[in-house]
Amino acid sequence: MRASRREREGTLTSTDRTLIIQQFRFDLNNQYQVIELDAKLAETAGLLVGQYPLRAYDAVQLASVLKIQPAFSTEQPISLIFLT
Repeated sequence: MRASRREREGTLTSTDRTLIIQQFRFDLNNQYQVIELDAKLAETAGLLVGQYPLRAYDAVQLASVLKIQPAFSTEQPISLIFLT
């Protein structure tokens, strides 16, 4: 984690590092949907690599958003924002 490196280098205090990690964990648990890599997702990623000039991890990320995209219809007030 970059915060740990910055603490070692002396550009970030231990307290600030702890606060950054706490905020990240809070956001991860409350604002984001984590997609687990399973066999079907890996298979979809493999198909995407065959169709498009993607690197493997890029294909996994794209397959992840394609997996959850149907849950976000245009009629819902929540829009899909994809972060990677």
